[in-house]
Amino acid sequence: MCAALVAIHQHPHLPAGAMRDMLEFYESLMPRLYPWSRPVSAEEVREWFRELDVYEDFSLAMCYCGSRLVGLAWLQPSKVGLEVDDEAPYWDLCVDKLLARARWFSRRFGHSGRVFVSVGDAYRALRFYVESLVGGVTRGSSACMGVEDPARLCAEHRYFKSYSIVEARSVEEASRKLGVERRRLVESIVSIYNKAFSVYEWFTAGSSVEDYERWIEVAKPSIILAVDESKRVLGYLLYVSYVAIDGVETVHLHEIAVDPSAQGRGIGTSLVRALACIARGKRIVLYALAEVEGFYSRLGFEVYARYARIVTSLSNVPSAIESIAI
Repeated sequence: MCAALVAIHQHPHLPAGAMRDMLEFYESLMPRLYPWSRPVSAEEVREWFRELDVYEDFSLAMCYCGSRLVGLAWLQPSKVGLEVDDEAPYWDLCVDKLLARARWFSRRFGHSGRVFVSVGDAYRALRFYVESLVGGVTRGSSACMGVEDPARLCAEHRYFKSYSIVEARSVEEASRKLGVERRRLVESIVSIYNKAFSVYEWFTAGSSVEDYERWIEVAKPSIILAVDESKRVLGYLLYVSYVAIDGVETVHLHEIAVDPSAQGRGIGTSLVRALACIARGKRIVLYALAEVEGFYSRLGFEVYARYARIVTSLSNVPSAIESIAI
């Protein structure tokens, strides 16, 4: 039977054995569900936890059936991301425990409103079970999208005269190229992020400069910027490169945003096409909100997999937890 739910919050180190368990969990699931992904290393797992330490209101819950790790829940007060092996014994009981932990966590931070539960659509049984359990409505989705031949996008690349594109392997290099302080550049990125994403219902709080600085230190992303003649940042794109499980060199477009005051000028398209030139001979993958799927589709991206976003009230989330080890 499922006997233990281990919850970790603001934990600088993984408990004994948890690192091995997480690696085995992802090694088992990723090739089956997300073939475009990459093998997960122990160092990457540590990086995830260093990223968690950036945010006070972020937590991870791990559910075991006996000695086997069956599911994870990435938690924020109004958001739950579920990764559960729905072919494992008693996986449904693990879901119950993970959602109960999510409810407890939300209450701890004073949240009592809507909750957004994200579930990979590849987990069909999991999605239907969560919908029936919380009485929620699937509204909106996100999709993993990709383009296998970025060269075509690069060939069609055009820039508008009202802005220029700056490419850099790091935020530090970008600040040198622009001749601006790193802190000022990060402040511009954070401002654009908060303004661009605040229009979505799931957006709950703005990211801070400190949060971003810590994330950049961990992830070390490359960056592409759109700037005007005064070097004001109008939009940005962050990406990282890796070799996926299927052996294909892959570029992950981590984040792209354009200042609302500069939208409608082709900046987003120029940023993506600039990335396509860099990614020539590789594959580009990204996670797109349902609202912007059409933008990427028009550029030639295809949907690899979908994630359902189930919207429910926190009061509908199960509250009983039989055993928790912290």
